[in-house]
Amino acid sequence: MYKTLIAIILIIMMCGMSSAEQVEEWPFGQRNVMPDYIEGVMYDFEEGSNCGDFDNQYPEIATFLTVLGTQPYGTSDWPSYVTVGGSTCGNTRCYMRIYPWCGYYPNGTPHEYVFVVNGRSAFSPMTGPDVMGGFIPGMKTHIVFKEDTRYVSFLATTSGNMYVTLYDKRGNRIHSEKITVTILRDGTKPSNFTQFSYHSDVDIVSMKISGPFNGNHLDDLIIGGAPGYLPDQPTDYSWAAERLKLLIGAPHNPNGFGYEFISGTFYPAEDIVSNPLVVNWDYENKEWITGEGINNEGAIIWALNRDANIINNLCINDMESKDFKVHVEYGDQQPGDVAFIEYDITATDEGSLGYDEIIMFIEPQIDPDTGMAEDCIRILEDGGVHYADSEFIHALYGTDIGIIPTSLFTVKRMPDEPKGNKKSPYPNIPGKFI
Repeated sequence: MYKTLIAIILIIMMCGMSSAEQVEEWPFGQRNVMPDYIEGVMYDFEEGSNCGDFDNQYPEIATFLTVLGTQPYGTSDWPSYVTVGGSTCGNTRCYMRIYPWCGYYPNGTPHEYVFVVNGRSAFSPMTGPDVMGGFIPGMKTHIVFKEDTRYVSFLATTSGNMYVTLYDKRGNRIHSEKITVTILRDGTKPSNFTQFSYHSDVDIVSMKISGPFNGNHLDDLIIGGAPGYLPDQPTDYSWAAERLKLLIGAPHNPNGFGYEFISGTFYPAEDIVSNPLVVNWDYENKEWITGEGINNEGAIIWALNRDANIINNLCINDMESKDFKVHVEYGDQQPGDVAFIEYDITATDEGSLGYDEIIMFIEPQIDPDTGMAEDCIRILEDGGVHYADSEFIHALYGTDIGIIPTSLFTVKRMPDEPKGNKKSPYPNIPGKFI
């Protein structure tokens, strides 16, 4: 009996034990892998630039801190990147030997070492300015994790000993480990990574890393925990924003809905954009007409009702109150969200009551011809379906604090689980016209 009890206790202890692992010679080009039992994120650092600001991909998961006064080359180490073909900034020109950089000495002999990154960039601290006014690779990194973090893993490429230390919420050391040099290579072949991973039975609050000059490089950083670790995210409607992009260039058509009433199917994007033989229904005159183009409400419905009638209302005001039920602060919008705009709320004539326009937000982009920012799609009488800058629109119609508003700019989102298929937003066509 006692032996059985001891065995059970040992099994329970083993299941709760922390575990660390290093995989040396992790092949160049092979991405880090998140275990099936971990829910988390992976930083790929692909937005990096040697001369750009650090862009935290998941600020709700981790905070990358500046480490003050760590070395004689500069005043502090702060988060930055190494990039294929790049150098750090300023007068100091510190070029990174990163594969596939050829790496040859003047006599034609290949350099015996080379760093690697997956993709184009990896993480590395940067320090400066030095006495020459330049910025050079740093030596220390400090990352703080959100609560419930139990798993950390990354791929390392280093020119010397890299030391990794993990801490709990009291600042006590959970685990320390040394990663040895990884950058030696055979001929002109790329070197390999070392994969580091640690699964803890207590919360990992922070990680500190120190390494040699120009040797503290991380890629594919995985941070996670048990199922439920990630914050709840709203349903992703970015697919609707991508679908709406297909209508860019279509003219405005007050009777265009992008919908074939007889068959109950949507017209292809190319027909809406440029086919003058598309058949539409003129509600006011109760007759069939032809012509390319689409109206504002019709474009939004065409984008979102691709697979089901998740929008059930054709009237813009009903759409705002009954379909898009989630309020969103401007600035917190995501692709697929919309903004309802009322140009003049002081107007009293019947034709101007309620909202006048809907825009849909897209992933921000830059117009390559004009250099202008674009983060939404508008459908206007004089511009058809086109890209636009929501900041400009919000400046015109958004409400300013302390000023009596004369217009409305209301950002809304579809609910996470729209009822869908309750009804088609389009009214039935009288039988005599079919």
